[in-house]
Amino acid sequence: MNKIHRLITKIGRIGIPETDSFALKRRKEFFNIITIIGGLASIPQAIAGFQFDFYAGIFHLTWGAACILSVFVHYYVGFKVARVVTFIPVFVLGSCAAARLGYESYAIIGSLTIFLGIFFLHDLRKEWGWVLFYFLIECAAILMIESNYFKSESAPDVAAFSVRAGTLIGTVSFLAIEMIYFIRIGLSNENHVNQKLRKTNLVLNERNEEKDLLLKEIHHRVKNNLQIISSLLRLQSHEIDDVIAKGKFIDSVNRIKSISNLHETIYKSENIVAVEMNDYLKNLALSIIESYSLRIPVELDIRSESIDVDNDHIVPISLILNEMISNSVKHGFVDSKRGKISIFISSLNDSNKYRLNYSDSGSWTDAENNNSFGTELIQSLVDQLNGTIERKPNEEKSEYSIHFEVNKSNRI
Repeated sequence: MNKIHRLITKIGRIGIPETDSFALKRRKEFFNIITIIGGLASIPQAIAGFQFDFYAGIFHLTWGAACILSVFVHYYVGFKVARVVTFIPVFVLGSCAAARLGYESYAIIGSLTIFLGIFFLHDLRKEWGWVLFYFLIECAAILMIESNYFKSESAPDVAAFSVRAGTLIGTVSFLAIEMIYFIRIGLSNENHVNQKLRKTNLVLNERNEEKDLLLKEIHHRVKNNLQIISSLLRLQSHEIDDVIAKGKFIDSVNRIKSISNLHETIYKSENIVAVEMNDYLKNLALSIIESYSLRIPVELDIRSESIDVDNDHIVPISLILNEMISNSVKHGFVDSKRGKISIFISSLNDSNKYRLNYSDSGSWTDAENNNSFGTELIQSLVDQLNGTIERKPNEEKSEYSIHFEVNKSNRI
């Protein structure tokens, strides 16, 4: 069985270059198999035809020889020419042989087996003319056979039961072979597509992993560079005697450090495209509070819905919070024994709009300069988010409410 299978496989691959697509290879393989089977099937038909009419036997042998010849034409000339060499003799000479023996010896269902092959072996979008041509030939052939006009005088008026049964069995067998092969081709195409998809997915996963590693490395290096800059600036600040100037210098250092912390969070995150807000906000607030060496305890109440914010929006958000937390530490908790900072981010009814509420428990006065660089920076960053900000200062606390939006195309 293995030898037969290898032989059939070898015959099926005749004239099929490796450059052909998978579907075209299966189509050509099917052509080779059915032409070989058809050519071999013509031999018993010719033997049966010779018993009644010499020409019927010759016609059968001729179209069978054309089928065998088409395999060589396929190999040496090409697939399109080989199809013509096969189908025209089968339609014309096969019909002539049937006409010589009479319609009693001819099973019209045999035309179905031929047309199944034609529909599969031709691209109906480009070669529908050939299919129509073969259809017209077959219609003319059926009329010729059914008329009994060309029936041989030596052919029996009523075909023997064995002849009719043999013709029917042969036709059904050939039809079964075609259907089995169709199913096999369908399964092989499906397996090929699945394998190709699996390989493509593996390649994409590998590339994604490589890109993730590369991006993480970039974030890691950016974080290191920003930390170096922050450290150098902090060392430089020790040489500044002016308290106001030194404070502004430290503010700039903290802004750089906030961006550095962002890159560190992305570097450590599984999703390098988006940042999980809850953990990031806690780390950001702790880092800013520690940078000012505050001597009073500060309670953090940070709550955020499970929202992943893309990098285009997390940078302005982190800088806004840096300014707010820095202001709370420097101005709100000066005369306090303890402090509390609350940050809450929630989504609004619109799926791409969010609200950020910030408040502290510090003691604020109306003398606070609302036109400072920090205030202008916050307003500029809010504008980047296409948002609005509402500030509600009083003696007990400072509260901000910011509405902003995240484009759906950028969300993860």
